[in-house]
Amino acid sequence: MARAPITAFLAMAGMAWFGGANACDAPKEPGSLPDPATASEPDMVAAQANVKQYLTGMEARLKCLESTKDTDRYNDSVSQMQKVAGKFNAIVRAYRARTAG
Repeated sequence: MARAPITAFLAMAGMAWFGGANACDAPKEPGSLPDPATASEPDMVAAQANVKQYLTGMEARLKCLESTKDTDRYNDSVSQMQKVAGKFNAIVRAYRARTAG
């Protein structure tokens, strides 16, 4: 009787290991970011949500990489996060400058 739960657990673990996304995999970067010269507020809000989702996925990746002691991929991931966040922040500053006043 106890065999069925163990088999089910092993099957689920195998699917998670081979079929599911690995936490150490990098999430897909946000698609093209809006042009601050022409972006609307909904464009900016959608871009912000995409960037936040990407950064959340990357934070999970960092935790995974910490556990594997993969310093090179960890550092590359931090650099990539900074690049994406920096690009988005520059777009936000330009958008705000255009829409201020």
